[in-house]
Amino acid sequence: MNLLLDSTYLFPFIGLEVRGIPRTSVLSLLSMGHTISVSEISLFELSAKGAKLVSQGELEPHKVISAIRAIHMSPSILKLPFIASNIQRTAFSLRARINDYIDCIIMSSSVQEADALVTEDALLHKVYEDSPQMFAEINPEYKVIRMSEAMREAG
Repeated sequence: MNLLLDSTYLFPFIGLEVRGIPRTSVLSLLSMGHTISVSEISLFELSAKGAKLVSQGELEPHKVISAIRAIHMSPSILKLPFIASNIQRTAFSLRARINDYIDCIIMSSSVQEADALVTEDALLHKVYEDSPQMFAEINPEYKVIRMSEAMREAG
């Protein structure tokens, strides 16, 4: 299954613990045969979070730089540009329901380019559950799932 991961799952790469998410979850999904994608906007979000923690003295700059570079260079993780017209159009329509435009881009990228969005974000799950027909028109097989569900499904 082609899974687009929310930015949250990248935080362990810079050394941040995410409650309820195993540090090795991305590697586990890959070993199960899933195709893993991330929006390039997630690399920006990882950089922004890293910069905040570096400025607070909680992380070393090289850790953030190395993690972003590793993700960017990894042939195992597909990076999706967010500037594609179809992604932008869908993100614009999601903006009425989702205040965080980065989340709009991530959800739009997933429905356009993946089988499922993997996220713990309750709002993104609610938007999907409230408007399944909107997503089905773009991608009939699309769904929004949590990491625990992705870990149960074989690729």
